[in-house]
Amino acid sequence: MNTNNVQSILSAALETSIRVEISRDALGAAELSAAERVRVNQFCHAQRREDWLRGRRALHCLMQSRGMPPDTSLLEFPHAEISLTHSTDVAIAAGAKGVAGVGIDYECWREVQPRMARWFLSADERAWLEGTSIDAVGAAIRHLERPCGSGFSRGRLSRECFDSQTPGFAAEAAPTSEIPASKKGFSRSLVAAIGASREPLPQQMSSPPEVSRELLRLWTVKEALFKACPQNAGLVLADIHMPNPDRATGVALIPTRKSLRFRYTSLVMETGVLSLALAKEQ
Repeated sequence: MNTNNVQSILSAALETSIRVEISRDALGAAELSAAERVRVNQFCHAQRREDWLRGRRALHCLMQSRGMPPDTSLLEFPHAEISLTHSTDVAIAAGAKGVAGVGIDYECWREVQPRMARWFLSADERAWLEGTSIDAVGAAIRHLERPCGSGFSRGRLSRECFDSQTPGFAAEAAPTSEIPASKKGFSRSLVAAIGASREPLPQQMSSPPEVSRELLRLWTVKEALFKACPQNAGLVLADIHMPNPDRATGVALIPTRKSLRFRYTSLVMETGVLSLALAKEQ
């Protein structure tokens, strides 16, 4: 991935300087702090250890670029200016200054069943998706896939030009651990929501590719917004409202965080989708 392209696109869309560090390699043992060595030795599974070390490399690079000591044991998540995401063999760290919260989420393409929408989309968002034809959803996805740079592996990086009418920040004078993906690719925020409900899941059915891709994009947006929200313990993804869920760049509302203004943007790539969100004081 062309890191400079990603930084430029995210920064332009959100009108805020964004720093991104991407890592496919694990951090070496010699580069770990004493506290980090203690943490890595607690992992029982080699793959989880490898993922964690890959994330440490991305975080170390980001922290050094910001003049911070490269010791991730000093970080607590959600962090006001730093966020991290993992997916398959890549880790991405993002940072922004002068914000109340930053969140990033990247997911490789996979099928998302429509029945899962109830766990992370609000009622209005589900009504929008259900009322939109498959052809229209497909056209929206294709609109987001206009090439504008290099993507992960040999894929192309693409995004929709953000709507100039979307209010920006420029005009305006959880648990303390990371939110790792579960074995099935869903974060603790979704697992907690499912566990809290006693309602049975609807019958599983295969989803059209266009709908599945749009659901995954919306999932990454909600995850990024969740991570960008300070003190997000107890926050449910479906309580995060997107007035215009079809937009690649837009605003979001969290009723319990009225003092904050949230904004997000999405990058659709051949290999997956990346979303970044910021929170700023009103």
